Amino acid sequence: MRSFILSAALCLAAPALADVPQPDTVSDTLEILLDAVRSAGFPNAVIDLEQQAVVSDSNSEDSTITYPDNLHRNLRNAADDAERQQILDDFVAVLTVTSADDSDGFAPEQVMPVLRPLDYLDGLGDDAEIETRPFAGDLMIAYVADFPTHTTSISPNSMAAAGYDAESLHQLALQNLQTRSADLSIEGSEVGVYFLTLDGYYENAMMLNAGLWDSVTDQIGPVVVSVPARDLVLIAAADNAEAIEIMRDIRDDVLRDGAYTLTGVLFTWDAGRWSVFAD
Repeated sequence: MRSFILSAALCLAAPALADVPQPDTVSDTLEILLDAVRSAGFPNAVIDLEQQAVVSDSNSEDSTITYPDNLHRNLRNAADDAERQQILDDFVAVLTVTSADDSDGFAPEQVMPVLRPLDYLDGLGDDAEIETRPFAGDLMIAYVADFPTHTTSISPNSMAAAGYDAESLHQLALQNLQTRSADLSIEGSEVGVYFLTLDGYYENAMMLNAGLWDSVTDQIGPVVVSVPARDLVLIAAADNAEAIEIMRDIRDDVLRDGAYTLTGVLFTWDAGRWSVFAD
């Protein structure tokens, strides 16, 4: 694992916030959905104006066609931008899972772990399944196959078809995580809040890198950690009350207005495992 230096070079700044505007027409909703679908790993997605639908892959006869009638109504009636973002994320999650063909398979080096909220499953529909295991607090571990243009969730069926059971898939994901860990960095602010950065997608997965957190605690002592979004991991020394309070404020801002939110639970690294920090 690559060593790192906890510096004080990064000043606190407001996190980038998602902005899902209230759509006026179904066409507006189609444009919003198209952007989200392309960002989720379907670069060839297009709008079918005649059907008023989004086609997941214009180059494939097996593409998924999504009709956003209910989505339009839900986005119109949402209380704020954050709620619209969550509705959109849930809708796209269903499309992502149902568009993944279990027969496609994946290479061992493509398997990666990710953290997801426990209620993530609620947005996938009754027929969708993904392989998971508990993490801590209100988070679980899921697994994705990382392709050059997108990721797809790994289901129990695709796991079995590739010759893995739950434990061997988990260990493979952790091994691949170590390779990605070589590119991470941790930088801090003058007030003692540290930011883990990687690639905008797998920051959350670094919570599973036990060696990393052993190294962090060796350098700064016991820590309190927040992972309010997929791409945001915040760290503060457990004895720095001011930094923890600032971290809480950042967490609250992200959970209120941010994209790809995960959890408001704070964690501590204790004897090689995560536990919930009394907030």
